[in-house]
Amino acid sequence: MKYTGTLALVLCLLVIGYLVYDKTSGQNLKRVGYVDMDKLVSDYKGTKEATQRYEKKVKTWTQESDSLKQEVMRVYEQLRLDSLANNTTGIKTNVKRFMYLRERYMKYAQDLEAKAGEADNSMTSAVITQINEHIKTYAEQNGFDVVLCNTTQSYNVGYAKARINITTEVLTFANIAYEGGNH
Repeated sequence: MKYTGTLALVLCLLVIGYLVYDKTSGQNLKRVGYVDMDKLVSDYKGTKEATQRYEKKVKTWTQESDSLKQEVMRVYEQLRLDSLANNTTGIKTNVKRFMYLRERYMKYAQDLEAKAGEADNSMTSAVITQINEHIKTYAEQNGFDVVLCNTTQSYNVGYAKARINITTEVLTFANIAYEGGNH
């Protein structure tokens, strides 16, 4: 009986200690989630619209390139006909024109490739910036301390339980925000 009071005091102190530990350590726990960036980027409405704008530009550029190529081929065919007819004046004129148009076409094709690459990089960069802002806003609004991102080129998460995969939630959030919705 002599030890009952001491034992009750020790148990009480242990319970209080546990409660204090639980409260203080619970605040230090971080909420972590991860997103599959490949899925997020491919299913994001902003990506789809940016891709449509990019494809429209490329289509216009390709039409211009095709038009120039057809002109080169038309002059080449005329040059061939002049050669068969032994028309030296026509050959002289058309060789110069053919060489000029061919050079112009080749330069345009090179410039087009560079321009398409720059436009693609610019579009991709803008979309990734938007998505990163949506991830940040989602994380802040939903109490996440850390959001990790996985891509096929860079695996930042070696393993994670499916319950911390927030890709679908972030995608829904980002698409609503993209369309001007409020969260």
